[in-house]
Amino acid sequence: MHPTSTLSPSPLRWALLAMAVAVLAPPPAEGANILAVLPYRGWSHFAAFQPLLVELARRGHEVTVFSPFDPPKDAPKTYKVLPVKYETHLVQEGSMDADFVHSTAYSVLGITVVEALSDELCNGGLRDPAVKKLLQSKDKYDLVFVEVFHTDCFLPFITKFRAPVIGLSSCGLMPWAVERMGGPSSLAFAPSIFIGLSDQMSLLERVRNTVEYVGVNLYYKWYEWGRQKLVKETFGPDTPSTFELDRKIDLMLVNSTRRSMPPGLCPRRSSMSQGCTCRSLNRFLR
Repeated sequence: MHPTSTLSPSPLRWALLAMAVAVLAPPPAEGANILAVLPYRGWSHFAAFQPLLVELARRGHEVTVFSPFDPPKDAPKTYKVLPVKYETHLVQEGSMDADFVHSTAYSVLGITVVEALSDELCNGGLRDPAVKKLLQSKDKYDLVFVEVFHTDCFLPFITKFRAPVIGLSSCGLMPWAVERMGGPSSLAFAPSIFIGLSDQMSLLERVRNTVEYVGVNLYYKWYEWGRQKLVKETFGPDTPSTFELDRKIDLMLVNSTRRSMPPGLCPRRSSMSQGCTCRSLNRFLR
């Protein structure tokens, strides 16, 4: 009788096993570094964006928010705020109640209110030290969020960080946003957001819709053209115009629905995200 011996795996077998584990094991997951440029002081706008940003931070991403609003109390440590401040006389608590919004949003007067808000933001916000701090930052970002409303003077941050860009709209798309996303302007049945008509328009209403849509776009471009000097003073003389930069938005998340936005105002590169403020984001963060 020979004594029983215990067979142990050879070093070669251990090496092959280790190699198989190394090859087949999934790579370690790393969170993205995300920047959200949201300098406008309108809380009703930011309230539509903050849940998305907080949820991204909860899922392990580093989220830096360039905004005048403090982080929520339950925000994770990966949610950071780079505060930007500017004086405003138009955006005050209680200054824009439902009656005011209704009387201006559905008329051509709405564009004048938008540009007045933009004047305060660009002339004050671009001079805030936080802008210089962000421009001098050596951080690299994997994704940049920007609001598409009246904040185009902050678009040059796109050229600094050279990352994919997602636009955010807290309401239905503005006329200039539809154009920059390559959407067709089907004005025969798609009313402008400033006109307050349904998609069942008479011939005269279609004419009015067309005239006002084209007029609002021209007015917005004329106003933006006057801001190019301030933009170049802030970001440098070689900075592309905001008319070039607004074409670099890769995707638009719109706080609306297909029912409230006719197909003619829903470009292919836009996605409806209504309800981010009050329900789970699983559908949008898969």
